[in-house]
This record gives sequence, structure tokens and C-alpha cells, in this order.
Amino acid sequence: MEYLFVYGTLMRKYINNPLSLLLEKNTKFVGEAFTYGKLFLVDYYPALIHNPVSENHKVFGEIVSFKSGSVFLNDIDEYEDFNPNNMSNSLYIRDLKNCFLLDNNKSFNCHTYIYNKKVDNLKFLNNGRFILS
Repeated sequence: MEYLFVYGTLMRKYINNPLSLLLEKNTKFVGEAFTYGKLFLVDYYPALIHNPVSENHKVFGEIVSFKSGSVFLNDIDEYEDFNPNNMSNSLYIRDLKNCFLLDNNKSFNCHTYIYNKKVDNLKFLNNGRFILS
């Protein structure tokens, strides 16, 4: 079993997302969760970056599980503009990150999409939550 942390438009509440059905068919909801990082608003989607070592900001989202070796991650990679063969030009990088369930703090090593561009001119979401308006 593998795990994916989603914190933006791939969360269950955004049913108009073009990948909603794909996620529904290929994953199982594990729970609401958080990971350590900083969240920014790019446009109609968010950007998670790693925290500097001295900071403890949290980003909130959801953990879903899926069968190991599932090819559905390729579709998510495409959606997130992640190309493992051209990481320098990818909008996001998929990396494994420790994520924690909100209800019991249980830790999961999750595939997580980390923003791969500068955030200098982006709005910082200090509550760590993405809300599509």
C-alpha cells in the first residue's frame, strides 16, 4: 500500500476536479491530515514548500491510500505538471514526506507534490489551509 497527501484541488470536497473520478476509483480515504511546510496561493491552486528548519508551519489536507505499483500516479503527475525526466522544468516535484492524521497523529510516508518555482510574489496562507473561492 502507498499513500498520497493532497492539500489543494485534489481534496474530496472539490468534486468538479477533472481527476475526482480517478481518485475515487483508485484510492481509499485514510483521513484528514497535516504535514510540515508552508502553503502559498498560486492562482486557483496552492503551492506547498518545505519549511526552513527553524519553522514549524503546517499544511492541512487529506491522506489517501492506493495499491503499490498503481499507474494512476502517472495521471496525477501529469495534472501536477511533474515530469520525472525533466524535473527542473516541472511545476511540482513529487517527493515522499511524513504526514500525520489529525485525529491520532499517526504518521504516513506520503507522495506529496512540492512546488518547484519561486514563491516570492505569492500570497502566504498562514493558516495552512487551501480554500477554493
